[in-house]
Amino acid sequence: MASLNSIFKDILLTYDSITVPGFGTFETAYQSAQLDEKTGVIYPPTKLVTFNQTKTEDSENKLVNYLTEKLKFSVEDAGKMIAEFINSAQVKFNEKSALTIEEVGVLSKDETGKITLKAVASNLLIDNYGMDSVEVEKVEEGQRIAAVAAPEVKTSLGKSSKQVTTTKVTTTKTTTTTTSTEKKPEEENKKGGLLKLLAIILPIVALLTILFFIFKDNILGFFSGNDTAKQEPVKTEEIAKPDVNVLDIEEPETVEIKENITTDSDLSVLARAGFSNVSPQYLGTKYKKYYLVGGSFRDKANANRIKRQINAKEVLKAEGSEYYRVIIVGSDDAQEIVDAYQEALAKGIRAEDMWLLKNSK
Repeated sequence: MASLNSIFKDILLTYDSITVPGFGTFETAYQSAQLDEKTGVIYPPTKLVTFNQTKTEDSENKLVNYLTEKLKFSVEDAGKMIAEFINSAQVKFNEKSALTIEEVGVLSKDETGKITLKAVASNLLIDNYGMDSVEVEKVEEGQRIAAVAAPEVKTSLGKSSKQVTTTKVTTTKTTTTTTSTEKKPEEENKKGGLLKLLAIILPIVALLTILFFIFKDNILGFFSGNDTAKQEPVKTEEIAKPDVNVLDIEEPETVEIKENITTDSDLSVLARAGFSNVSPQYLGTKYKKYYLVGGSFRDKANANRIKRQINAKEVLKAEGSEYYRVIIVGSDDAQEIVDAYQEALAKGIRAEDMWLLKNSK
């Protein structure tokens, strides 16, 4: 079973605030793109996270609802996850240490008993933007910035934002001296016209570049002949990314399910569904009996990308394992695994791209 620590980022991307009963509330606020003038770095839109120690109750019970409804945990397992999170925080505080929440920040407690959160900078990126930080060239003295306002864009949060493109136009100081020759009016007019043309073209190019990155999925889908208004079943070719190193992918050691197993066993249910590649491994007593795996990688970023593409439940890294496994579903019930397997096939995921991880506990 995954820890609450490992899925906290996904919860904060879903809600503006989430209360851990009896502990406190994590609150988020939308922050638009920011420019650090000293370093010349543009940070994309993000959510800023703060911690409110005084708010320990939630009448809507959003955290438990998320764990039970979206992640399909039982109410008992959800309660255990929350209790383990609070207990691990208290142990860290008693040791005068800090609790690191993956991709969110670090919780610490001072001598007065106040708990504070030091958030990780620009980590909760808004999904529909998909942009990284960008370094821009610093503007030196004697240069000016021409600002071009882009059209208002609706975000997935229902908020409006305006993107501003800055274009650097170099200006020069002119010193007039008396010489025997003078520039012809035609040359001066030609140079002035060229500068005006550049001043018009450069902002347009910058604007089109920003719009391309915002709507790149729609644009690429149009040119590839895909109808973006229709959601086709996921194809294996679309899941596999050329930048995923094959050395990063786990090749599970599998055993074939024999036909002579008893009809009342879990494996007979799996065999009738067409499974022939089951990888038995001991994960530990806290993990479920079966996990339907859609990919396994050493690089967590690759695992998270495949998870989003096939709409998997979670990325699991069991204790003692070096791989991040993309879990389509995990269960102690073999029939539930079969149902999820059939549903994945219907979505277009190939049978050879899936395998079963059996917890030999």
